[in-house]
Amino acid sequence: MNRIIRFGFATYESLVQKLSSADSPAAVLQIFQQNKDLFKQEHVVLSLRMLGRYSRLLRNDSEYSELTSKLNDIVDQLTEYDVIDVLFWMRKFRQNRIPTYFHQQAQTKLYQRIQQMSENQMFSFRNMCNVYFDLTLLNHSNEQLAQSIAEQILTTKQLSPFLIIQLFSSIVVKVNNCSLSRYDAQILNNAVKVVEDILEELDVEQKSLLFKSLAEVQFQNIGPKYSLPNIIKQLKDLLLQKIELLQEDSVISIFKAYQSLPKYFDQDLHKELKDMIQTTIDQNPNNLSSKFLILLIEKITNSHAQRYPLDLVKKIIGELTQRISKKEVETQHVGQLCSSLLKQKKFEDLVAVLKDSGENNLKILNYLFVNGINMKEYVEQYIQAQDSKRINTYNALHYLIYSHRDAQEHEEKFMAICKSVIQQNPQSLLKTSLEININSQIKAQVQEEAFMQIIQNVKQKKIELSKVLKELLNSCFNHKCRQALIQLNEQSEEKLQPKTVLSKVIGDMSDFDSDRLSIVLQLIQKDPKNIPIFKFVDYLTLNVQNLYGLVRSDQIQWVCQVLLAAFLNQPTARLNALVSFVERFESAGYSSRQLTQLIKKVAEQYRTANPQTPYPDSAFVQIMINQGVMTPEDAVIQLNNEKSYYSLKVQLCGIALQLDNPPENVIQLKDKIKADCQLDSDDMKFKQIQEIVALFRLTPNETDKIKNQLKNIGSKLTQRQYFELVQNAKEPTLIKELAIMFSQIGTKIGLIKLIKIVEKFQKNNVANQMIYNILLEQYGLQFNNTFNELRVQILTILANGKLKQVDVFQKTLEKLSKSPQFYKAYYADILESLIQLGIIEPDIVNLIKTMAERQNLSNQSILKLIHYYILADQPLEEIEKIANNMETFKAKETYRINTIYEILKRMYPDSKATKIHEPLINEEKIQSTSNRSQHTSEYVQTLLQAVGVQAEMNYQIDKVQIELYLPQTQQSIMVLTGYNLNYDKITLTGQGLLQKKLYNLLSKQVITINFKELVDITNYEDKVKYLQNQGIEISADPATADYSAFNQVEKKDSQKRSNQKKQQKQQKQQIDQDEILEYVEGQ
Repeated sequence: MNRIIRFGFATYESLVQKLSSADSPAAVLQIFQQNKDLFKQEHVVLSLRMLGRYSRLLRNDSEYSELTSKLNDIVDQLTEYDVIDVLFWMRKFRQNRIPTYFHQQAQTKLYQRIQQMSENQMFSFRNMCNVYFDLTLLNHSNEQLAQSIAEQILTTKQLSPFLIIQLFSSIVVKVNNCSLSRYDAQILNNAVKVVEDILEELDVEQKSLLFKSLAEVQFQNIGPKYSLPNIIKQLKDLLLQKIELLQEDSVISIFKAYQSLPKYFDQDLHKELKDMIQTTIDQNPNNLSSKFLILLIEKITNSHAQRYPLDLVKKIIGELTQRISKKEVETQHVGQLCSSLLKQKKFEDLVAVLKDSGENNLKILNYLFVNGINMKEYVEQYIQAQDSKRINTYNALHYLIYSHRDAQEHEEKFMAICKSVIQQNPQSLLKTSLEININSQIKAQVQEEAFMQIIQNVKQKKIELSKVLKELLNSCFNHKCRQALIQLNEQSEEKLQPKTVLSKVIGDMSDFDSDRLSIVLQLIQKDPKNIPIFKFVDYLTLNVQNLYGLVRSDQIQWVCQVLLAAFLNQPTARLNALVSFVERFESAGYSSRQLTQLIKKVAEQYRTANPQTPYPDSAFVQIMINQGVMTPEDAVIQLNNEKSYYSLKVQLCGIALQLDNPPENVIQLKDKIKADCQLDSDDMKFKQIQEIVALFRLTPNETDKIKNQLKNIGSKLTQRQYFELVQNAKEPTLIKELAIMFSQIGTKIGLIKLIKIVEKFQKNNVANQMIYNILLEQYGLQFNNTFNELRVQILTILANGKLKQVDVFQKTLEKLSKSPQFYKAYYADILESLIQLGIIEPDIVNLIKTMAERQNLSNQSILKLIHYYILADQPLEEIEKIANNMETFKAKETYRINTIYEILKRMYPDSKATKIHEPLINEEKIQSTSNRSQHTSEYVQTLLQAVGVQAEMNYQIDKVQIELYLPQTQQSIMVLTGYNLNYDKITLTGQGLLQKKLYNLLSKQVITINFKELVDITNYEDKVKYLQNQGIEISADPATADYSAFNQVEKKDSQKRSNQKKQQKQQKQQIDQDEILEYVEGQ
């Protein structure tokens, strides 16, 4: 017979039924309160599951704490089904940030019980997947469980679309938490294999979810392949075919997917959806729900990899504005829209509608606040509504921000609440401040006070540092906070371990925070021996959003320095962590010389420790080759590694052949490669051409055959194939041939590869105007999407090519000046490019000043800035202002430093800038104003002497050597050649300008003679007239002069030029002018 419970009849079964049918947390809690004595293990577990289901509706934690704490006593009795329910409850509470009151000791018992159940195979495959998913979201791993899933997934009959998507979702979390284990990777690989078999079973919505999940795995960042599986392209194509059937949720899933996919992935589906949305907005906007449009705006504003037309954004905002004005959009969704637009430019109509709506949702008020609306009315309304009610921290901090700007009379009220919280629970206020995405001086003040209070509490041992470290790391927004945390750590008996620091920031899915990375780097760099290199690399680069954030920041150089220190202090560390680091940057479309230097120095460290041992990781060797740091000596050693695959040996052989005397085994391998490539065949495969192009020391006959093969396949080459050919080519004649082919394919190549190609052409003296034109054209097309260092690399290429493109520099500097802090590491390179080209136009100088004023410069940058200001004739006050910021600095003595010093000591002998240069130069040395050939000066001198003008070569004035001087008139002569002229043969380089400036200080007048113009004049009398026109006084009659001596010099010059042309024909590319003209005319 059923027992009678209190005033009603309640059986064991009816209690289960009541709990199962509860429709709110209150109902569950009411049942518990009324039947506490009857509650058994099953009822507790079921209650927890129901609370998990309705966790978003929970308000007061004290109401459920008694129920949830009962779990602590029954952990040992849980069945496998109970475990699934408990994990579900824990996950839901964790996701909604609700305390569980589940003791740590009891949790440990639960995880141990799951381990036992996994070992005993007590879970079905379906339940294993559920447990795996929940454990993953709880940031807990179970290797036995993962191994079982990996083994069974290929054969189980229980696999369903839901489970496969759930498994991929679990892997996504593992990737974001940098916790992908060996068995997790096996699950991933096996899941990809089986998903093709169930592809046809999936409907369009499931396909879109699977597409999103697979994209979010970020295969392009996962080794060893670092590439996307074909299934992602298959899904994309299937979705494209069914694009008309896609529902709004599916479209959002696809947009989310593209946020994680690399730039090289086909954009056709994404583009088609954007076009469809644009058309629908234009023609039938009512077909799109407000929720969808708001989610779309959220994706657009958070997207760093994808660009959306501004016109589309305006139209969506316009449509939503109309709906909001008609009260057709729920307040919750309006708040979501406002949060997405906080960092966007002002939409006047939307602001007006929101102001008139009378809504007091804080997300809406935040949007009004950042758009300049006076908040006094809203503050007073809130105070009146609250009356004597308790104001929580979240509201208090918001209204403190509003009142500080617009209602100061109420500021004290909200400040008192915040200060009270700071005293009682500062970490709570710190957490709350991080949730508020608006900037304010008063918010920063309160945040800093809370931060410093936590530091004080840790010092007084009121709380453990480990329990508040995450909040502290996320709140280090200024120098004072960073220094306080660093000092706290230094004064602690137990210093923070790098592993601990990283554990607090890994898995945080908030936007990349440059301040947070700064404090992380400052803390872990003090203990390089214990930096977990793989974890550190994964934290920085495994997640696409983090990677893009790092790329856009100014911290790559610092990160590389910390990584190098870690490798130097951990000589046994595996090298493939660096492979992941570099491959992920490449996948993001970014190239950095900092990475090249890092690879080079780590490789040198290994070689020093292992003089004759091959590098153990073939992938690292390939990275060395790709980065151009593999030396011929290293290549010879590496060829002794039997594990190297054939294509790698081919590349190593080509590098080793660059030795003066390659070993016999290298010669033998070269002969084998040539034989395998079948050079005499009329139809060589691309792979064969690729391999033979990589070789060196080929005969002229062989290179001619290869050139013919290149011509045959030129029109069929893909961008990647052409890039690989250029990068691997060693023979100058083959590089020249590839440069000729550049016009056919150059416009199709991405900017990062284009830069590397042009640098290779420059290095081999085959770059020309057509090649530079294509580079600049592509830079212009991708200007707004180009990452920081790539811009600087382009400026450096222009400087190395002596291309004075003032407009390119100006537009680039205008872009840089908007965020100069991101370019601090490259400021010296930017200045060097400007100095080399002699770009001193006023607009450029002003931009450089603006950038310099907004950042703290290194000594190297300050020195170059001084040089630039002198070059640009800036007043002494400007030069001294920056010189006063410079500390003692050692720099290598160079020709330019000496020239600058000679200028300074004559113009400003007592200045700080002059004193800075004194220790950098050798006072006893005679300063030469030119380090080029004396032939041109001899040519001009002999011509002048023929008409009776005394001209002295290498004339010394006050320890400065002038290449050509006229003592009678005290005139200096500058002969303009390729040495001091830019590519245009008209404008002076920076060195030419400095030389002229110094000459002006030493002589009455400086005469400039363009050597090419002089040589091109065939008549001697006309040559003399040219010199007169340049300002040289010649009284003798040119018609009666004796030119016999000059005739001999001219013959010598003619012979020399003839020899130079022969050498250029052998070494330098002279592209057919008709081909260049055809290309230029086609633009």
